[in-house]
Amino acid sequence: MKKIAQGLKWACIVLLLINLLLWGLYNASGHQIPTETNVFFRNNFFLLTFILAISMVGLFFLKKKKQ
Repeated sequence: MKKIAQGLKWACIVLLLINLLLWGLYNASGHQIPTETNVFFRNNFFLLTFILAISMVGLFFLKKKKQ
């Protein structure tokens, strides 16, 4: 269970970084971002942050349970 939570945590961190990098590059390009694209990146950010928070809480309780 702990390995799943750790894998989920690292997957979310990597995907968040990729999402933010692409979003930043899209904004820095100077082009007008289509509303759908902006909403897509924003929704990905909130979804991945939520999943990351859940996995971190799970890891916290698994660590606490072990002690």
